[in-house]
Amino acid sequence: VVLKNPRIQEKEIIEFAKNPNIDKAIHMIISNNNEWMRNYNMKLNIVMNPKVPPGVSMKWLKYLNIKDVQKIADSRGLPSALVSAAKKVVETKLKGG
Repeated sequence: VVLKNPRIQEKEIIEFAKNPNIDKAIHMIISNNNEWMRNYNMKLNIVMNPKVPPGVSMKWLKYLNIKDVQKIADSRGLPSALVSAAKKVVETKLKGG
């Protein structure tokens, strides 16, 4: 697997996280690697990728800033469960929670 190559750079992994044409297994490997997921763009790309299972995306939703969560809440291309969760987060934040 490409992700196990010691020469792979974080920016390449960020691009893999964004790419919807890559196998779900790759997204799962990325999302389960705490070192990679420390990067904000990695979290954002995993959540914004429509091919990542909603359960995985929702795990990282709480780490995104409100502006990005609002984009997810307004998105039509993402799984409905993720969009609903994002709307709840936005609603809670707007109420001061």
